[in-house]
Amino acid sequence: MGVAGVSRRVRSTGKQLAIAACGAIAAVGIGAIPSAAADQVEIIYGPIGIAIDVDDLEAFVEGEETSRGFRNLVRQIEAYADVSPETLRTVLGLEIDLDTFGINRARAVDLLYGFIGKRVLSLGSDIIYPPLDRGNLPALRGAIVLSLMDDGKISVVEVLREYGVKYVRIDAGRALNVMEDLQGAFSGIRDLIR
Repeated sequence: MGVAGVSRRVRSTGKQLAIAACGAIAAVGIGAIPSAAADQVEIIYGPIGIAIDVDDLEAFVEGEETSRGFRNLVRQIEAYADVSPETLRTVLGLEIDLDTFGINRARAVDLLYGFIGKRVLSLGSDIIYPPLDRGNLPALRGAIVLSLMDDGKISVVEVLREYGVKYVRIDAGRALNVMEDLQGAFSGIRDLIR
């Protein structure tokens, strides 16, 4: 690769970083990037719900010891909805590695502002939301941007930590139903880029 090729590659990488920075700055400008992390999460499945610490949720996802209240919630969900702890762990531990879709961080931020991103955010805001503000797309977008910027991965636990309110709800039943839609949306992103 000659000097011209290297120069084009540097400009391209610089442009991608500039897009990511602009997206982050724009999110700050509209109040989308949160100033505090969620401490408590209320996991809801039908009529069952319990508030837990985000640390407890992270421990469950990682297969570590959890609080008695969280273990009771998992047992109730299993009895009520016939959802195994492993399935619940899979849903709550959902992590999307954008590299597997060939999407770099700057492109991911750009996509979050487009049609497909709005669709993903709309689905996600039906699953993760503050108690009185369901459907807050800018806040969810900001949390996702912060989640993916360090390693190019988006996970439920990281999004919760970056959401910016002290208390967030997760509708586990809706998550199970929407999980397939989200996977379809990310497949659509991959097809669009290629």
